[in-house]
Amino acid sequence: MTPLARPLGLALSSLLVVAAPAAAGPYLGLGVGTAPALGEQMQTFAPASRSGRLELGQRLGPLAIEGAVGGFELVTARAQEVRSVSLSGGGKLFFNLQGQLDAFLRGGVERTWITAAADASGYSGDGVYLGGGAELRLALPVGATSLWIDYSRHQSTLRSGTAELEASLGMWTVGLSVGL
Repeated sequence: MTPLARPLGLALSSLLVVAAPAAAGPYLGLGVGTAPALGEQMQTFAPASRSGRLELGQRLGPLAIEGAVGGFELVTARAQEVRSVSLSGGGKLFFNLQGQLDAFLRGGVERTWITAAADASGYSGDGVYLGGGAELRLALPVGATSLWIDYSRHQSTLRSGTAELEASLGMWTVGLSVGL
């Protein structure tokens, strides 16, 4: 055994013990967030609403597989209201901090559409998101219920005809998840 193998093995086994909270099963979550903080190339838009997210997931101990739909409204430089909607799929890795309190990392891929309310023209494209947060599991009679807060960064390449937009944004979201 090399001098590094033993400490590395102990560190990995310790991580697996810490990252294994006692929770499993499907869940439905709903979150409300801040207006998005828009990146440099998105400065032709201004936030016009808070963000929202509906998620459906399956938790398997320290891991969860999750699908979500989220969105918010924007205003263009010409005062036209547009809606941004993203459909995403990804995963979460939970780390137990103490008792019923977990921290988590989340990430995945998403498809985003920015369209005007009056017609279906606009931008669409693919991207990724990364984030992290905390979740407090609650002992309620309605099943596995938890309160959570997270911050996520989103990066997408959106196209409209020949125009291309590197969309980047960040937002905070607070929500409630209930086991199904």
